[in-house]
Amino acid sequence: MSGTPPAGTITIAGKSVSRLGFGTMRLTGPGTRGDPEDRHTAIRVLRQAVHTHGITHIDTADAYGPHTVEHLIREALYPYPEDVLIATKVGLVRPAPNVWAPHGHPVYLRSCVEASLRRLGVERLELCYLHRIDPEVPTADQIGTLRALQDEGKIGSLGHGSGAN
Repeated sequence: MSGTPPAGTITIAGKSVSRLGFGTMRLTGPGTRGDPEDRHTAIRVLRQAVHTHGITHIDTADAYGPHTVEHLIREALYPYPEDVLIATKVGLVRPAPNVWAPHGHPVYLRSCVEASLRRLGVERLELCYLHRIDPEVPTADQIGTLRALQDEGKIGSLGHGSGAN
């Protein structure tokens, strides 16, 4: 990266990153589902965001595609520059295009984290958000599962997503 990051820096998950982050949801196909129409352009956009424009905060989720964007990030940026923070979210399922449903069962959350680790090619998710609270599962069970994964060293910092997808 050259020069000052866009809009300065902010500390997230103990790491100084560009205040301007890159949200990856739209790197998927229509309805935020499946592969992008032009995979090479999606990869080029990710690389330019980091290497040309100095973006060091990448926001993604296992539900984007689903799984599509985590694969794209790995292909575009791995091995990851030391100053890049990839924040990923877990806990949503995608039964159809433009359809999002919270799924906070502890076994599911654990499998999401494990799969994100593999897709991104890392041993630890530096920042992992619970995408949505599942009203069908006790919140303590959802947070407890992520905390257990944090205690195991698979998650660095925890967060909670809110608002629109």
